[in-house]
Amino acid sequence: MDKPSLIRRRLPQLFAALSATLGGFCLGTVLGWSSPAGPLLEKELELSEEIISWLGGIMPLGALAAMVMGSFTLDRVGRRLPLLCLAPPFVLGWMLLSFCKDAWVLLVGRFITGFCGGAFCTACPVYTGEISEKEIRGALGVCFQFMVTSDGWRATCCGPPAGILYVYVVGKWSNLMWLSLLCAIPPILFFVLFFFVPESPIFLLSQDKTENATAALRWLRGGANADINADLAEMTETVAHARARKGKLKDMFVSHAAGRCLGIGLGLQFSQQLSGINIIIFYSVSIFVSAGSRMDPSDCAIIVGVVQVLATFLSTVLVECAGRRIWMMLSMSGMGICLLLMGVYFNLKNSDPETADHIGWLPLLSMCLYLLFFSLGAGPLPWVVIGEIFPGEIKGIAASICGGTNWTLAFIVSKTFVNLVGAIGTDATFWLYSGICFLATVWIFFRVIETRNKTLDEITKEIIGE
Repeated sequence: MDKPSLIRRRLPQLFAALSATLGGFCLGTVLGWSSPAGPLLEKELELSEEIISWLGGIMPLGALAAMVMGSFTLDRVGRRLPLLCLAPPFVLGWMLLSFCKDAWVLLVGRFITGFCGGAFCTACPVYTGEISEKEIRGALGVCFQFMVTSDGWRATCCGPPAGILYVYVVGKWSNLMWLSLLCAIPPILFFVLFFFVPESPIFLLSQDKTENATAALRWLRGGANADINADLAEMTETVAHARARKGKLKDMFVSHAAGRCLGIGLGLQFSQQLSGINIIIFYSVSIFVSAGSRMDPSDCAIIVGVVQVLATFLSTVLVECAGRRIWMMLSMSGMGICLLLMGVYFNLKNSDPETADHIGWLPLLSMCLYLLFFSLGAGPLPWVVIGEIFPGEIKGIAASICGGTNWTLAFIVSKTFVNLVGAIGTDATFWLYSGICFLATVWIFFRVIETRNKTLDEITKEIIGE
């Protein structure tokens, strides 16, 4: 196929994926909001540290509730409609955070935005994985993480002019009302763009809507004249195999193949969250303050946000150049080294302040490199793999379980960081998460299968052992 024809064929997929992954941008604004909002809440509303900590911590609980609901809607209602229905309550949540001053109402608004952002975590990767050709599925899947980074992801995670960057830059010069109002814009933009994309052809085929699936696939492959025979046959076979296996929730526990998929999916969520990413996200400013940085902590946060945007863009280019396993192992081991260095710095700060003062640049460098490694693998690829490995008949339930696990761990990590620092010290806390990163690298080597350049049906057959 010549280059112009290939561009025409893939441009609609790119538009659909980017439209869907604006949900990642919305999620990023939710994740990044607590960092600049914390000082504003204390200054403008005079809220206690306990309330402010809950405004940060309740967000993963809202996302967890979304995972539970997603397990019942994705395989029954579809991918497109639930995503569209998230926009209005998303905007409502931001309005509550913009104009209400009562702590309980703020908690409700934060829970709502967490719920809507968390719902995107499940539906966006599934949708993107099902509409994409296998040659570009990984790159389009990484777009979700790219949008999150752009917006403010949890890193400081999970598109230009992006996330963290968006929230951190806006938060540096805005008051609390304008910070939240500006965060309401991305859900509106998402609704406008995503309204024009079709439902997942695989879902339509699973509902015996062959004519609608054919029309959707033609739209996604470049129009009425597009050759969709091979893609349609592949998707039809995938749906047929899913029906033949008759997967149900119990199969997650009794089927070896489904159990292996679930083990991989859950293991990747544990690896990502226990790598300490939410520590970097939620406590970035506090970490720089504790490190005694000579720079403005907000400026340091913006710098690491820029680094993550650039790193995530780089990952969209490199993700198809090597296997998923290689990037994830490189990512986890690199993050482990960076956290090890962070621990060394804080150990020296306590035992040898003079030496620590001479290497005051180390925390910023370590955090930037940490986010670089995170963006190359541990951030985007678990979501890409989740969209690829699960058989169609359990994909919605399985993705929701993995997403729910992710948010549960996010809540635990973010709420226990201060307790760990108080119990064992900042240096030992970073070394603990560093050790987890190295253990995750070994686990990925032995347990995660390679999915690059394989159809969804080929991946399923490999897991089953056919």
